[in-house]
Amino acid sequence: WFLALEQQALPPHSLSPVLVKLLATHFSAGLLQLLAASAPILRNIGQLGLLARYLEAITQSVLKELQSRREGPATSPPKTPLQLEALQELHPYMEGAQLREVTLALLSLPETHLVTQQPTKCPGKERHLNALGKTLVQLLTCSPQDQLQSGGLLWSSESVRGLGALLPALAVDELDTVLLHTLQREPVLVPAVGADLLDYCLARRTQAALSIAALLLQESCTHLLWFEQWCLQAGPGLG
Repeated sequence: WFLALEQQALPPHSLSPVLVKLLATHFSAGLLQLLAASAPILRNIGQLGLLARYLEAITQSVLKELQSRREGPATSPPKTPLQLEALQELHPYMEGAQLREVTLALLSLPETHLVTQQPTKCPGKERHLNALGKTLVQLLTCSPQDQLQSGGLLWSSESVRGLGALLPALAVDELDTVLLHTLQREPVLVPAVGADLLDYCLARRTQAALSIAALLLQESCTHLLWFEQWCLQAGPGLG
């Protein structure tokens, strides 16, 4: 029954729809508390395999949730979905392939699904990550290369490319910092970032953005060439 409602995979039963929803929700919430408490112990004794079916349920239910979000309007539910809470609690114990699939699904969401919705009468430029955006930051900062036995560089390249494409649309400090730390840790990934990100960093001019720009210029001939052309176009008024 764990996240069976969210997976649309309920076991056979003879309960009414209302009772099914109540039972499934209560069972999943209680079991999540038990899993969160027992996961560190199971890791210490080398028995994380006992969590495998539960972690797979989290992966599949989160992917279903993201698919429905992708196909629907960008709305912020009043409460964080249970499967997203489970992901936030237990992602350190998930397999690298599961993390990769969920993270890339988050990165593929339209940017409006990752930030809180601004009131129409106060449209200001300040934007904040919602529960999905904060979860994305969690996953991107959990050192996926340590969790993947192989293919780590390919995974990082995909995540860096996706994150770099999101930054200009989001302009959120937390994600700027995530990309900066990733590129500092793995400078070889710099060429995976699109050239237009340098334009974003130079326009944004925060400490994190300018540090990203410096890394792009140091580690990528493509970005350096783009910057030289930008300087020529800017002319005497540069600065």
